[in-house]
Amino acid sequence: MEQDTRVQSLERIKKSIANMIELPGNKNCSEDFVQGYNAVYRFCTGDAADKYIIEGGQIYHLYDRILVQYLEKFPTDYTLEKFVRFIDGYRHSNERVAKMLFFLSRYFIRVNIEVSNNNVQELKKLYFKRLFEALFQKQEQKIHTMFIEEMVQYSRDRKNLSVSESEKVHLEKKQKMLRVFIREYINITETAEKPKSLKKLCVRWACALIEKDPGASPSTSHYNLYDKLVAVDKLFKQKERSKKNLYRMIEDKIEDETMKGFIDTFVTVLLSRGISNKTHAELTPFYSFIDSTIKGKQMFINTVIVTILDIFKKTDKCIPILRLLIFINKHLRFMPRTLKSIRKPLELAFTRKLREALSAKDTAEFEKDLLQSIDKYIRVAAPPHMELSLFVANTPSTAASFWDGLYSGIKNRLVLGNSFVAEKKLILLTTRRIERFSDFELKRDLQVHRKIVEYIDISTLYKSLAIYDTSNFEEILLCARDIATSEMYFKKEKPEFSTNCCLLAYTRWNFPKMNIRIPCEVEEAWESVEEYCRQKGRKYLLSMCPSVSPVELEINGTTVTCDLVQGSILILLGKTGPKTRDEICFSLLLEESPEHTVTIKGKIQTLIDALLIEQKDETIYLLPAHASKALDVFVPDIGQAGASREQALAVPSRSAIEACIVRIVKENGEIAQAVLSEKVRNVFPVEDREVVFFISALCEKGFVTLTDQVLRYEP
Repeated sequence: MEQDTRVQSLERIKKSIANMIELPGNKNCSEDFVQGYNAVYRFCTGDAADKYIIEGGQIYHLYDRILVQYLEKFPTDYTLEKFVRFIDGYRHSNERVAKMLFFLSRYFIRVNIEVSNNNVQELKKLYFKRLFEALFQKQEQKIHTMFIEEMVQYSRDRKNLSVSESEKVHLEKKQKMLRVFIREYINITETAEKPKSLKKLCVRWACALIEKDPGASPSTSHYNLYDKLVAVDKLFKQKERSKKNLYRMIEDKIEDETMKGFIDTFVTVLLSRGISNKTHAELTPFYSFIDSTIKGKQMFINTVIVTILDIFKKTDKCIPILRLLIFINKHLRFMPRTLKSIRKPLELAFTRKLREALSAKDTAEFEKDLLQSIDKYIRVAAPPHMELSLFVANTPSTAASFWDGLYSGIKNRLVLGNSFVAEKKLILLTTRRIERFSDFELKRDLQVHRKIVEYIDISTLYKSLAIYDTSNFEEILLCARDIATSEMYFKKEKPEFSTNCCLLAYTRWNFPKMNIRIPCEVEEAWESVEEYCRQKGRKYLLSMCPSVSPVELEINGTTVTCDLVQGSILILLGKTGPKTRDEICFSLLLEESPEHTVTIKGKIQTLIDALLIEQKDETIYLLPAHASKALDVFVPDIGQAGASREQALAVPSRSAIEACIVRIVKENGEIAQAVLSEKVRNVFPVEDREVVFFISALCEKGFVTLTDQVLRYEP
């Protein structure tokens, strides 16, 4: 009885496999699948003499025989289209059969572990191997010839395509057919472990691609080759390994002069066109080809940089040079392998150009344009940090006005809400570049054109540069951290009143410390921040900066955006009625001072100018309505936050000064206290007595020793 059941299960399995293989992929075969799946389960698992057994050898060999019989029926007179349709359906059918034979996986485990039978293979490998042996191995030459002929015809059809809709549809069908053939051929040869067959096809394909059209001129032949590469690129996935191998074969068969002319033609095209979705799609095959080659990549690198050197002769202005670098890198980012090779020589060429421009007698215009460019590009969604940091790092430390402007610009943008991540990344990349100025050798395997090497002149590139001291970035990085902490702790929203207050350390930000009676909504939020800090056990070092903290509130139907001081004035007048200027100052200020009184009265005047309040007989009134539904009067007074280098570091942190002292002593080994004091005062606006205090503290900590007015480093 049990034997009869096993025979019936085997017959059911045979019938299900045969039906599922022979049925077209779009037909429903769920009934055959379910019956076959249950039969495989009954056949492969059972309980004999209280021992769980696993079978499956008969099913495996049965499936193998059915595959061979089915493939023998394939006709010999076929077109490439019929062949592609057959192998595509064959793969889909056998994928379903493999799912139906799921329980054979236990059989494979047993065979591999207990028997070590090498004749038993995974099902995917089995049905692809049988397909290769039955069709590809016997008729390889014919299949390759059919594909090459169809590919050549497809390239011609693309080139001579008219506007008729029927021809477009026909071309799309042919492209899809060729793409499926390549995909399936790669899959079959890799799974069946027959890479030589794929290599033979690629060799013949490469030979067909480089054939020149009779009567074509050199410039025309370049575009003809590009048209063929476009056709190839559309058949492969973006990062297909076989496409890279094919491009390498094409490169080997192209003459050097032809390759150079081809690259020259498209570098001219590349440099003359902007990057949009359309131009990117048009140049993608060129990107892919160059990035996959070896000899072509070297030619491309040299051609691009030599062309850039010719452009350098036409301008010494900052903005055109910066735009050129950003533009070139946009193209190169689509060629990651090429970018890795070209980056260093390209940046060295731009470095030499920057040295020439910044060594002129008057560099004020160049520095001003660079600061404006930084302010412009750092606000965009994806700032060009690599390009900007190259320009900043190569600016000499003697350009005091530039560094003052850089610091004030960073601080102003941080207060105005620019991303602290963007500003911090610019500083860190600049620091890294400056620290790596000593590593300026080109790779030995990179064959750089002699003209480029002579222009860069590496041996003299960094000798005359007054390199900026990166320890000066410590303060501005602390400022960026202040903003990050402010964003983390104080993003609160209240009904009809919202704020994004700036919590800043007054020791690093040159804003007047103003203690005012802020509205209860902000008071509640501020108390919650303090409570959070207490719970976390943190020592909160930042304080609210009302003059640069934006708020948004509704006054008589008008949405007003202003700073916290102006908002407090409007809320005060709305709650308590008209007041004089002095009464407003008295009501708001917790600690009166002439400076704070002037600031409050200036804010009052701003609101009067914006027609939100008016003054009659020394009394300030809140106007009942405003013509505009939305009004923005938030103009933070940040002009003094970093107007100069001294103001940017008005009260530097103690840790920054101590770090600077230790670094200077370490670099010199030993140094006189007077000399050290002078060097520190060149970096930080501190007095001699303060430097003496910091030196004493460092001696107590054991970092340095002081003997006879001479400081020595203690490792």
